[in-house]
Amino acid sequence: MLWGTSASGEYPAYIGPGVLAAGFWPASVEGRRFLVTDGNAGRLYGDALEPLDGRVAIMPGEQSKTIAHAEIVWTELARAGMTRQDIVVALGGGVVGDLAGFCAATYQRGVAYVQVPTTLVAQVDSAYGGKTGVDIAEAKNYVGAYHQPKAVIADTDTLLTLPPGELAAGYAEALKTALIAGGELWEQLRAGADPTAPEVIAACVRTKLGIVAKDERDGNVRQVLNLGHTVGHAIEAATGYASYRHGEAVALGLLAALRLSGQDELRTEVTELLSARALPTSMEGVDPDAVVMATAAPVLINHYPTASPAERQTLEFVFAALYRAVVEGMWQTLETIPAAVWLLGTAIAARAEPRRSIFWILLLLGLANAGIGLFRLSGL
Repeated sequence: MLWGTSASGEYPAYIGPGVLAAGFWPASVEGRRFLVTDGNAGRLYGDALEPLDGRVAIMPGEQSKTIAHAEIVWTELARAGMTRQDIVVALGGGVVGDLAGFCAATYQRGVAYVQVPTTLVAQVDSAYGGKTGVDIAEAKNYVGAYHQPKAVIADTDTLLTLPPGELAAGYAEALKTALIAGGELWEQLRAGADPTAPEVIAACVRTKLGIVAKDERDGNVRQVLNLGHTVGHAIEAATGYASYRHGEAVALGLLAALRLSGQDELRTEVTELLSARALPTSMEGVDPDAVVMATAAPVLINHYPTASPAERQTLEFVFAALYRAVVEGMWQTLETIPAAVWLLGTAIAARAEPRRSIFWILLLLGLANAGIGLFRLSGL
């Protein structure tokens, strides 16, 4: 058992085989149980969590992680008579955990919930730390809340029913954690350790819980856990959350991050590790400009919320120029850089607000990268 702590609360995390089959339930978690699950996990493991006073099932997959599906969950919980003294039980992978956790955080202004992760992605990462939420078309996880679970029950036997693609996706998250942790965990994974082994899962969880204990709400150090996720989330958003599993997109995001940080030798090793698990190492069938625009969306929303349509278009041109500078080299940016410069100057001159320096900063970044052609992401 591990223990998660944060500014808003603490909880136990039970990790190991046979936990569900034994009928285990934390004695510290009291209240009637209301299950939120998907059709697959509910069919396989729902009965192990009895007694249940209600069940809500969603379709498996990222497309279910939406406000519309949250409304379905809220409505079904209300119809089943759930009160603030009861417990939401999130049984499934990352989608179920994020959605059910978000619904728990908002139903009657907040009720308790327990995470019961059944995928490798969820057992090594998403079930812990209290990040909950849903996707919108513009960006992944853009509507949500920090809401810590009352407990996590991770039965590693549930991983035995996963298809190879799901296990591979979970490996990408384990590899991300190993890159952050370094030391023994990194040495184990680079040597071919089984990511489904309870000791490997526990090491990943221990790493994440230690970081979250220092920074629950992404104010500083927790941001390191986003390694590979900036580009990964952009890929998911640009493809309508339909082309890549989350872990597959993170795998591509890791390679992009390592390229941009100049870690070419490490990137080569990580590429080999990902390839050995049949994970993607290059984007296929994805519009690169759509990905860079999806990457730009958080900047537009968070740092320039009052931008006019003309200014927003200008910023998008700058991002596109920066992307081509990084990805394709200087010789293919000659057409987009002048366009970005011209539109940038026009927008700022028209508004007479040069203090909005984000345009200039991004422009200088784009020109610098274009001029020296530092990076060549041949596969991304």
